[in-house]
Amino acid sequence: MDKKAAEVHSEMEAVVDKIVAAGGEQRMLIAAKYPVAWSTSKTRLVFEIYSLSYELTYSAGAH
Repeated sequence: MDKKAAEVHSEMEAVVDKIVAAGGEQRMLIAAKYPVAWSTSKTRLVFEIYSLSYELTYSAGAH
């Protein structure tokens, strides 16, 4: 994993950690190819956390 990807993952991990610390849960590990993670709040709201916009994450040639 290059340095930029590692920085993105650490920022996403920090967001997920805040959700977990507030009583939520991490629903999946952060995906390596498409940096995305799902978490659920303690009130059962689902958060889909991306490192980039949806368009950049899934556009042709983005990876």
